[in-house]
Amino acid sequence: MTAEVAVMNSQAVALAADSAMTINYPDGQKIYNSVNKLFMLSKYAPVGIMVYGVGNLTGVPWETIIKCFRGELGEERLPHLRDYADSLIAYINGHKFMFTEALQEQQLFGSVVRQFRPILDDVDGKIREKIAQAGPIGDSQVRAIVAASIRKAHALWTSADRLPGSPANHARRIRQQWRRRIETAIDYTFQNLPVDPTPRNRLIDIASLVFTASLFPDNVSGVVVAGFGEEDYLPSVVSFDMEGVLLGFVKVRQNAEKSAIIGSRNPAAIIPFAQGDMVSLFLEGIDPAFRQEVEHALEDFAAGLADALVIGTGATGRRESTLRRQFDQVRATPAKQFFERLDSYSVQSHVRPVVSAVANLPKEELAGMAESLVSLTSFKRRVTHDPETVGGPIDVAVISKGDGFIWINRKHYFDAALNHQFFANYYPAGSSQATTTTRSSGGGGARARK
Repeated sequence: MTAEVAVMNSQAVALAADSAMTINYPDGQKIYNSVNKLFMLSKYAPVGIMVYGVGNLTGVPWETIIKCFRGELGEERLPHLRDYADSLIAYINGHKFMFTEALQEQQLFGSVVRQFRPILDDVDGKIREKIAQAGPIGDSQVRAIVAASIRKAHALWTSADRLPGSPANHARRIRQQWRRRIETAIDYTFQNLPVDPTPRNRLIDIASLVFTASLFPDNVSGVVVAGFGEEDYLPSVVSFDMEGVLLGFVKVRQNAEKSAIIGSRNPAAIIPFAQGDMVSLFLEGIDPAFRQEVEHALEDFAAGLADALVIGTGATGRRESTLRRQFDQVRATPAKQFFERLDSYSVQSHVRPVVSAVANLPKEELAGMAESLVSLTSFKRRVTHDPETVGGPIDVAVISKGDGFIWINRKHYFDAALNHQFFANYYPAGSSQATTTTRSSGGGGARARK
């Protein structure tokens, strides 16, 4: 897991990311605190990128993808920030050698098994429930339960919207090329459970739709592109979820809730990514988990009132049913008013004052705020019993129209004094950036700029 945040106003956007990476093994977890998640997307344009969640796309590390794309982009500057995001997606879709057939096959198997797991859990739950109610059950009943669960999942997948831009024959090509691998995934997931031919064909349908339907698992890569296009004079952030690449198509969707454009109606924005509970607490004045608990407690309180009403009136039978139905009908309005008042207080007393202050912060303060919010999340994990899935050095950058991408904090896995060639090669000899920097800074400036 990770914690990242974007803080922006009309001047600039500040990005901050921790360095923790969690690897899950069969016998536990291992956490490393030295991972890079924040990068320049272009050496020449004011654009940055952050990644979180799964650290690779179809087996290729995001750092490799980003830096190869950056090399191909070169000195080209695109009109709008969204063009950089679209160009990155097009680069991934068009790369024939980065995502090998073996990696794609592995991606397919993992994605299909993840989508089969909920079906298996549903089958297990229904079998346990049936046994608890009536004792041991026969093979025919198990077959019926398996078939019903698969039929329900099949209806969900076949009725889901198709991903925009997905090739019309994508599902058919997946089925044709990897039918045998899909069969292996079915056997691996359901093992000794009886899966008859019709349910099995439905599972094959689901597998072929995994990279076509707009249904995503929880464990995807989050990609955040931020900054300015050549024709943009106010910053913006656009966020995407990506699952993987199959047959020249990356499964991707925009995360509209985690995207923003600065303008007259939106003078500032604070956007958390991945573990954003402490950012929400700071911004809204209430922890999201605490609010959810309030909702559950209110539901239990209302149910208790209904019970007390029934007991107090001595109602039974039809009268009791009528009272409970009437109570359910009238309790919705007070509950709605309760949360509307809670939200209004949060907006008036917390969100608006903070956003108003952020709208006027200078660039240095934007960077400090972004770093503090990530640090706060890290501190919370460190002093509680939660795993320290946020931690390590915090990389911070500020992107502005005039100054471009500026590192505020940046870790290196190497000693800069021992690796002069890295800095000498960072900008190719003869590039406009190298020439401009050297002339303005007098020899040593090229290294300082990097």
